[in-house]
Amino acid sequence: MKRQYQAKATKQKQQQQNLEATEAKQLRQAPVEFGPYLSDRQWATIREDLSADGSCWEFCDFHRSHRDPYLAGEDGLLGICDSGCRLCFAWGFWNGKDAFVKEKLFGLTGGVRAQGNHGEDVKEAYFYQLNSPSHDYMRAKYIYPVEAFPYDRLLAENAKRSVRDDEFEIYDTGVFDKGYWEICVEYARDDDGSGGGGDTVCVMTAKNCSDSESTLHALPTVWFRNTWNTVYSDSAATKRADKDQPRLTRVTGANKSFPPTVECRHPELPTVFAQFSNEFMAADGPGILFTRNETEEKNAISRYLTAARAQDRPRLPRDAGSKCSSVHQLTLAPGAAASVCVRLSNRPQSRPVPLLVTNELVARQRAKTEAFYAKVLDWLPESYHPSSDLAEICRLAYSGLLWSKQYYEYRPTRYLKCREAAGIRNAFRWNPHGWEHLDNADILSMPDKWEFPWYASWDTGFQAAVLADVDPDFAKAQLELMLSDRYMSPEGQVPGCEFNYSDENPPVLAWSAYEVFKSTGDLDFARRIYPRLKLNFAWWLRHRRVASQCSADDSESDAVYFKSGFLGMDNICAIDRSRVPDNCRIYQADAYAWVFATGLHCLRLAAAAGQSDSELCYWLDWLARLQRGFRHFDDAEGFCFDILEERGADGVWRRTHVRILSMVGLMPLTAVMDFDWSDLAGREAVADAIDRCGLRVERPGNSGSRCLVSLLNSRQWVKVFERLFPLREGPADCSDADEGFLGPYGVRMVSRWHRKHPVTLAQSTLNYEPGESRTGMYGGNSNWRGPVWLCMNYLLVQAALRVHKGGRPDPRLRRFARQVCERVLSIFVGKHDGVDGQTAATNRRRPLHGEAKEFASQWRGAEFALFYEYFHGDTGRGCGASHQTGWTALVVKFAQTLHKRLVAE
Repeated sequence: MKRQYQAKATKQKQQQQNLEATEAKQLRQAPVEFGPYLSDRQWATIREDLSADGSCWEFCDFHRSHRDPYLAGEDGLLGICDSGCRLCFAWGFWNGKDAFVKEKLFGLTGGVRAQGNHGEDVKEAYFYQLNSPSHDYMRAKYIYPVEAFPYDRLLAENAKRSVRDDEFEIYDTGVFDKGYWEICVEYARDDDGSGGGGDTVCVMTAKNCSDSESTLHALPTVWFRNTWNTVYSDSAATKRADKDQPRLTRVTGANKSFPPTVECRHPELPTVFAQFSNEFMAADGPGILFTRNETEEKNAISRYLTAARAQDRPRLPRDAGSKCSSVHQLTLAPGAAASVCVRLSNRPQSRPVPLLVTNELVARQRAKTEAFYAKVLDWLPESYHPSSDLAEICRLAYSGLLWSKQYYEYRPTRYLKCREAAGIRNAFRWNPHGWEHLDNADILSMPDKWEFPWYASWDTGFQAAVLADVDPDFAKAQLELMLSDRYMSPEGQVPGCEFNYSDENPPVLAWSAYEVFKSTGDLDFARRIYPRLKLNFAWWLRHRRVASQCSADDSESDAVYFKSGFLGMDNICAIDRSRVPDNCRIYQADAYAWVFATGLHCLRLAAAAGQSDSELCYWLDWLARLQRGFRHFDDAEGFCFDILEERGADGVWRRTHVRILSMVGLMPLTAVMDFDWSDLAGREAVADAIDRCGLRVERPGNSGSRCLVSLLNSRQWVKVFERLFPLREGPADCSDADEGFLGPYGVRMVSRWHRKHPVTLAQSTLNYEPGESRTGMYGGNSNWRGPVWLCMNYLLVQAALRVHKGGRPDPRLRRFARQVCERVLSIFVGKHDGVDGQTAATNRRRPLHGEAKEFASQWRGAEFALFYEYFHGDTGRGCGASHQTGWTALVVKFAQTLHKRLVAE
């Protein structure tokens, strides 16, 4: 019997080996396709933390990241990598004055011993400028000082500042006043076979923007992620002998004029050849330098180049390693520019590729990408005065999202094994208990690859809604990933983010799925994603719905409550809603609105996917129950509030509304959907269910076919909306001095009324804070107490137009939508300075840049626009994460709403 089992096991093992060999052979036949999947920051993340107390920011900081290999990814400066982040390419620069080569973006860490006074914060000047969905063409720009980079000053000045002070940015140092290098990085993929099929050309063009001749060392760098010396990866490379590990090897050319070439061999990839151009390589210079991506050797090339004396230089491998850089020395006069080129090819080049051919490829792919976006944005009218500038902003929004794709790997069981291998067995802050099933090793859309190089499910939802315009397949795949078994828990909870996967992100994925379905019309997608959304909806009902402590009377028989939790808007309340005092309970109005809205969108998807009558009745029953159970509307105030239940000294629970005028109370406005009556009640069983369950459906007084389903009844909806936008005749413009929600740049998340009327709750105070957070709640990165957030503004615009189109047509709702769209767009497009309104677009002041003088002089064009996380409620200045935080790409949706719907009608 034992022999039979052994024979069976041997046979199964042989079959598995044959299968792996076949898959490896097929993989090697396909060319390596590079994309912008390299993170901007891998350091100071949970995935790289081997500390005992979970202090990831201190354990792997900026300086340590240059020395130790990573566990689960790589980062670089405007770099690329393959889809598994095994073979990477990025650029390094040295101005001759810094202590080390600039290989990655610098910023300040968060955490208990935060360097930044408002949490993590990048301190660099870089801009994502163009990217095609296929990544056949990509362009980005980096600004590098001619003088020494002000690392120490940025650390010291921010260390002096408290949470109540503004951040000290790189623009405040004055380092760019002394001159800078404007570095443009372009990537072009040869997709038509004329240059080798699948080849990727990497071109760096540096312009000397200073008053004197300056020297820049450019170091195009190729390296393999270290997967061979850690148990974190189960890569086949870890099981192979040293001679079979990933290896970069110098290839000797036929003659001295042949460009230096490096062969890149990896057991899981087809061979790639990196061909470096000869331009600006000194004859007596180092040429190509090799090292190993290992501890203490990882930064050896930087130490070699920056060493003050020859005897201080480390010894480097001669012709092979796992990391290599070619060294190009560009000495340029003021205003002069020069280029360096690298070709990553899937086949060896028999001869040098002339720079002219490379330039033609880059130009061809650039033109192709620009033509693609011209077609995508053909709805922008030529008659609209700043349309060209707005088109550039929209193109930057799409391109920034595409640049923000990143390889993300997190597998808790392997991560814990890695900690054990490092001798760390005690508990730590970020224990992934309950999420051991996670198996994340995918290309994901990141909110921001430096400040938020990890996914958050509701960010993903907003990002997918915009991505559907340019890359619908990727948008659909992102939503399906979040709801797959490798991400979502078996009970139906969608993971939050790596700092706490159990934090409840708002359930926005149903909204996103419906938006993507509307954009693509893909019924198969609707059918695939519907059951996963239903499972997530059931989790909210099962785990977040609770009974009230004050529900003894009969009037509470229909009441429904959702208990407190994170729910995304970090410090929107006076207290942390995830850590409510023991003698209190908070029931969240925004949670209620999110769940009801999820039900509405699932109902739409169920109807579109052709679900049975019983499925539609399931949603109708729940929507009716939630309508009846809503208790968050305050008749006296005409607004919705969280409910606080507090136990007094006598042991009796008492209930009050938390009277804060915030987005929490506006969220019920967004829980609304317009339907075609025949779609909603076209089947007899469904029509009967509407009558039986008592679902409140509003129909217009005329014979129109549209109807409306809303969490709030018509009287409540109007009352809440009047607090946001007074429904008065005549112009409803708001000045900067307006004391309500609607400000000059959109809807604020807390009413400006709280500037003079703060609210105290459980010994914590909330007042109007229009810019960065003045509290350390949730790390102090984000602030919801007054700034403008585009995601919430867009939901409010959608809600107003749905009500107008559905059961309550009112031209004042359209006026609100138009004003919000125009004010949000003015953050990016700015206003003309000339009296005649004809000032050139490049001379416009864009409020998002605040007072940074560089954007008023050198970098005025739209190509230098940044996409911040949120915006100052009074000035429109950008705050928080600065590079395409996913939902800020919704600026495209505001432009579409304004020009495809409001202006057109």
